Amino acid sequence: MEKLKNSKLLYTDEIRELQHEYYTRYYRDTLGLPNYSVNITARLNEEENDEIRLKDILDASPVVSGKVLIIGVGTGSIIPGLMNAGFSEIHGIEPDSNALEITRLKAQELGLSPENFTNGVAEKLKFNDEEFDFIYCFTVIEHVQDIKESMAEMWRVTKKSGVIYLATNNWNYPYEGHYKVVGPTFLGKQTFNLYLKLRGRPTSYLMKHVAFLTPRKMEKIFASYQDMICLRQAACDIAPIAPPKSIKSLLRYLYEVIFKSVFRLEKNLNYYLIKRRDVTVSTSESSKK
Repeated sequence: MEKLKNSKLLYTDEIRELQHEYYTRYYRDTLGLPNYSVNITARLNEEENDEIRLKDILDASPVVSGKVLIIGVGTGSIIPGLMNAGFSEIHGIEPDSNALEITRLKAQELGLSPENFTNGVAEKLKFNDEEFDFIYCFTVIEHVQDIKESMAEMWRVTKKSGVIYLATNNWNYPYEGHYKVVGPTFLGKQTFNLYLKLRGRPTSYLMKHVAFLTPRKMEKIFASYQDMICLRQAACDIAPIAPPKSIKSLLRYLYEVIFKSVFRLEKNLNYYLIKRRDVTVSTSESSKK
């Protein structure tokens, strides 16, 4: 696959308008962010940041080539980075039809087949067994309806010696990444739901579409896979704390330093799940997961 000359792409006005509408609905209407316009602007130029993050992710990954599947491709911001990384074939699934429309338009501009990006959910992947070398699942697993079934399906379509990169928010850390708010996430979903309501924020999205995951919960699921090597990387290795540029960012900087350095709590959980070639798991054993 030919590399792009510049990852900072200027898509058509149609694509940018669709993105603006999509993220306005998400940040303003669904999440009720007071500074939603800032987040929308960042999303309109997210390809470059995603490629920087992807480079760090792939630097730590045992697999960095071959056929890749993006779980929850969203509006397709990670695609240029994967192209530049040299993956031979890129596929993606996305349950949201509006986001998928944007991804397909981007794929066409990038010279990829829009048909590689399909409507679907992680619980029912329409792919063959052991079809992909690398599966990219970034902050999506907390949104699926059935985490165990989604994990089983991703594992099924991963080749032997292949890798699943899986990242999610850590709800032991007192910050909610979707609503962009500091708060008592560690007290559980119901308590945090009440906290958001007291702050005047809509909570339907939290209750319907966000699972509160922790290292203990995730690693309990992984433990049922005999043919899995689970490597966990500290989030600070992938996303270093940015130096403060204002009073607000200074306070956030100190907050993150305290929790990461003193309490050793990570804001995000990052896993590399490697499918061992030397272990065979029977169909009956796999069905118990």
